[in-house]
Amino acid sequence: MRWVKAASSSKLLSWLLLGCCPGSLSAAVLPSGTILEIRLLTPVSSHDARRSDLVRGITVVPLRDSAGALILPVGTIVQGHVERAKRVGLGLVHETASLRIQFDEIVPDADGPAERMATHLVSVDNAREKVDRAGTIHGIRATASMAHRLHRRALHLIAWHPIVGLAAAVSANVLFKFPEPEIVYLPGTELHARLERDLTLEAVSGNENEAANLTTAEGTRYADAIGRMPEWTHRPKSFQAIDPTNLLFIGDRGRLERAFAAAGWDDADRISNRSRLQSIRAVAESRAYLDAPMSPMQLAGRTPDLLRQRGLNTFTKRHHVRIWQQPEMVDGEQAWLGAATHDTSVCPTFKPLGFSHHIEADVDLERQKVLHDLILTGCVAAHGVVDRASSEMPAPLAAKHLTTDEAVVVIRLNECRSPRPLPDDESVKMARPNWGTRLTRRVTLTARNYALRENLAFRIYDMGRVAWFLTGKAGRPKQESLPQRTFTAAERFAIPTARVGQE
Repeated sequence: MRWVKAASSSKLLSWLLLGCCPGSLSAAVLPSGTILEIRLLTPVSSHDARRSDLVRGITVVPLRDSAGALILPVGTIVQGHVERAKRVGLGLVHETASLRIQFDEIVPDADGPAERMATHLVSVDNAREKVDRAGTIHGIRATASMAHRLHRRALHLIAWHPIVGLAAAVSANVLFKFPEPEIVYLPGTELHARLERDLTLEAVSGNENEAANLTTAEGTRYADAIGRMPEWTHRPKSFQAIDPTNLLFIGDRGRLERAFAAAGWDDADRISNRSRLQSIRAVAESRAYLDAPMSPMQLAGRTPDLLRQRGLNTFTKRHHVRIWQQPEMVDGEQAWLGAATHDTSVCPTFKPLGFSHHIEADVDLERQKVLHDLILTGCVAAHGVVDRASSEMPAPLAAKHLTTDEAVVVIRLNECRSPRPLPDDESVKMARPNWGTRLTRRVTLTARNYALRENLAFRIYDMGRVAWFLTGKAGRPKQESLPQRTFTAAERFAIPTARVGQE
């Protein structure tokens, strides 16, 4: 993930603390089981983290109680510490890294004390690492990567033909790097933590970090315009429905580009032989490709005018949105229709050679992700939701068990000339393994892998795993339930009945 330093940490914290809680009402309760979406302010790494190291973050999604009262606004400070960290180091003791982070304090008011809370880490957004039931983050095993498999197979060729084997080994090492096994999370990484006990806080009467809701008049006009816009994207040369259009942006192209840049979303490379090779390398090396191309998709026969995505440290997962400029103006401003989905896994393709992504089954979660990320930048003037008339899910999507209510979130952008600073705590620096450590670690891990896994039983198991992946049936991981990603506007708007009938 790319983050541009926009302000010092002191300015950032001042904005967060002074802007999140201007007034309070009565006490309200967040029940246990509520998921906090936390964006890191401080970097953390298994390589140099120590027990009790401070970890700070901010909430990126507002949380309300059952009555709708705002309890945790966007930008509320959350604090915690490192409970345990195990690094790979030289690979002599640990083959994989692990990290456990405990968020146990929340700062709801700049003038008040921190409130204690009990949480349990459940996932890291778009991460290659996995989180177990105990809340421990487990890093990858570098010797399980495709890159290492290719290195190993090339070395085996030396016994058959020394010159060919040596050439193959050199080529494999030039094309594919040995993966970094340490866990490294930079500022901007998002973690999901579940409350283990009810949290009682003062309800908030107002929050300048949140955007306004659309007025009834605005919502009615936008609903009428959406009724004339396409509902589904499709593949080139085919009008078979693929993804629903679920976002409408109001504003010129400059506002749109500045808003996504401030939110840390990247552009996408054009599909080419170079980008296909980069995609293969990213999968083989278990790393990110932040500018990865998106598969061709059209809306009413047109290619997207804008592509934006947000990833972390793996090619297999990313948030992304395709955006098309609309021919008609709405309220005298340019309108852009978007289709946002969340990639959660990959499968190989052979025509053309490369990879294709599976998407999160609950498609509606992604439109809310885009909305909350843009609200955090301060570039959203107002927002609302327009309900389309329910229609039958297209057969190809129903077969994939995708769900959507087909509603459209409307986001009216301001000029976005001075977006809020991106999270970045400059007071914390991370140490990285030097060249000698990385080389020693690679030799140690390779030798260890050879001793443990160079046997017939493991080879059969490993070949089975690779074959299952190549079939494209490896499955679609389920995203952690995020009920707080729901639309919180006071009013939902519907497309006029007459317009629905015309469709």
